[in-house]
Amino acid sequence: MNTNFYKTILIILLSIGMLFMYYKVSNLEYRYETLKEANVRLKTNYPLNEAQIKERQFKEEMYIRQQERDTTLILFVFSFGSAIAGFFTFRSVKEQFVNQINEIKKEYNDYKTDIENKHIEISHKYKKLEKDLNFESLATLMNEVRLVKDETVEISLRLTLTQKLIKFLKDSVDEDKAYQESIVDLIDSQVELIVFPFINKLIPVEEMILDDDRLLYNKRCSAIMNYLNSNSKDELYRKFLLSMSKIKIKEV
Repeated sequence: MNTNFYKTILIILLSIGMLFMYYKVSNLEYRYETLKEANVRLKTNYPLNEAQIKERQFKEEMYIRQQERDTTLILFVFSFGSAIAGFFTFRSVKEQFVNQINEIKKEYNDYKTDIENKHIEISHKYKKLEKDLNFESLATLMNEVRLVKDETVEISLRLTLTQKLIKFLKDSVDEDKAYQESIVDLIDSQVELIVFPFINKLIPVEEMILDDDRLLYNKRCSAIMNYLNSNSKDELYRKFLLSMSKIKIKEV
C-alpha cells in the first residue's frame, strides 16, 4: 500500500512538472513569434541600422537557444519520468506476477498434499480390507482342513494354509506384539501338523504322493523354509526338510 501511494505521488509531481515546462515552452514560442512579427513590422515601417539589426538577431538567436534548451530539458524530464514510472509499473506488475505464481504454487501444493493424504487414507483402508479378507479366508481354510479325512489332501491344504499365515504375519507388522506372536504360534503348529505323519515314531509315512501343481507346491515349500530359516527355528526346519523329502508330486 505504501509503495503504491509513493508511486502515485511521484507520477502526479512528474505530470505537474511536465505541464509546467510545456506551458513555459508554449509561452516562449508565443513570445518568439510575437517578436518576429514585431521585427518584420519594424523593418517595414522603420528601417534599422546595422547595430540594431545585429542586436535583434542576437536576441532572436538567444530565444532560439533557450527554446532548444527548454525542449531538451522537457524531453529529458519526460523520458526520465517515463522511465521511473515504467520502472515502478514493471516492479508492481512483477510483484503481482510473483504473488500470483506463489498463490498458484500454494494451491497446487495444497491440492497435492490433499491428494496424497487421500491416497494414504485409501491405501490404509485397502490394506485393512485386504487384511480382513485374508483373515476370513484363513478362518475358512482352517475349518476346511479340520473336516478333511484324506491325509494327502490335508497335507496339501496345510501347506497352503501355512504359506497364507506367513504372508498374513508380514502384513501385520503394525499390529501389537501379542497379536503377532499368536500368528507365529499358529504357523509353528501348522508346520508341526505337516511333519507329524513323517516323523511319527509309531507309523512314520515313508512316501506320500500329492496331486498338486508342482510350481505352487515348490512355492509354498520355499516360503515355509525361508520363514523357518530366518526365524532360527532350526529343529522345525530340519523336520520339515525331512518330511518334504518323502513327498512326491503326482505326474500329470
